[in-house]
Amino acid sequence: MTQLKETIRLMQPEVHLFSEPFRREKDGMIWYQQEELLFQTDDVAFDRFMESGWRRSGYLFYRLTHFPENDGLYSTVLPLRIRLNGFLFSKSQLKIFKKNADLTFQIAAARPTSEHMKLFELHKKRFKAYPPDSIYDYITERHERFPTNGLILNVFDKHQLVAASFIDVTNRSVSSIYGMFHPDYSQRSLGILTMLLEIQYATQRGCAYYYPGFAYVEPSFYDYKKRFNNLEAYDWQRWQSYTRLQCFKA
Repeated sequence: MTQLKETIRLMQPEVHLFSEPFRREKDGMIWYQQEELLFQTDDVAFDRFMESGWRRSGYLFYRLTHFPENDGLYSTVLPLRIRLNGFLFSKSQLKIFKKNADLTFQIAAARPTSEHMKLFELHKKRFKAYPPDSIYDYITERHERFPTNGLILNVFDKHQLVAASFIDVTNRSVSSIYGMFHPDYSQRSLGILTMLLEIQYATQRGCAYYYPGFAYVEPSFYDYKKRFNNLEAYDWQRWQSYTRLQCFKA
């Protein structure tokens, strides 16, 4: 297992993302995977991770070109981000705001409460494949401070917690880690709402980018992440406009 460390080793942007030590082969499929376990990182280093196609789960930072599925096939990983300069919500996204105008929300540096744990257990039933065991599969027990500055976005219907999401925040970016909502509110599009609120928060902070996480090149459960303006995708060498990235066509 990679040892925990406090320093970050990243290749320079002009160097190709992956090299031979990160090559994997299974069932004739060649793919690349890289992982780092980190107790803590600063804003500059965290942004370099995000800009190079990394994601974070707990203390684990990782990036990979393909993800194995239950049927033995592999999905092609598609890192995404939204460029916030000039970003506008679509008409359908504005309707989601309007539909949920009766709800309230707050963003705070905090740790999960018993309410979050109950909501997590309800929400994870939506996953047919690879259901998470714990909320700490995604965040750390000291989310507000380690390994970076973490916030929780809470959405309430009066006093009831009906949705929440966990984000990493720097001066330059907001990165979404995990979102969840109460199944009784499934017609409210609360998963999209928390993303919209995260984008709104990032814009108000003057951030340059919002990272919604991976999707796949192939059609998948994560296609909702592809329906945003100013969307960019990473081809493991540079970020490009998603609509112009011909090499990512399924």
